[in-house]
Amino acid sequence: MPHSRLNNYLQTERLRSGFSQRELAELLGVSKSALTKAEGTGPPSRKLLVMTEMVFGSSQRELYPDLYAQLERRLLVRALTMDDRLIGTDNPVARRKRAFLGELIKRANAN
Repeated sequence: MPHSRLNNYLQTERLRSGFSQRELAELLGVSKSALTKAEGTGPPSRKLLVMTEMVFGSSQRELYPDLYAQLERRLLVRALTMDDRLIGTDNPVARRKRAFLGELIKRANAN
């Protein structure tokens, strides 16, 4: 999956804020090479994902819409598969699981 949205966002926000790569890396608590890679073509680390959300004040859904949508689709498929397996199982635990999965599926479909 291309990371161009993240790469562009990081570089744009860094420059808008007046930080060098070294300074932003220090602020984010990552190495300069990790930031350089993320601004280039490399995938960001989890730490970088969380820290950019904290520093720039945008949700991960806003910052990384392609990645978020891809993961949400995968989650929806797994939730539907689990729900299908539980159909016909009539016990309190299965009902609780199906209720939870139903809410998860509704949220994913709403997006």
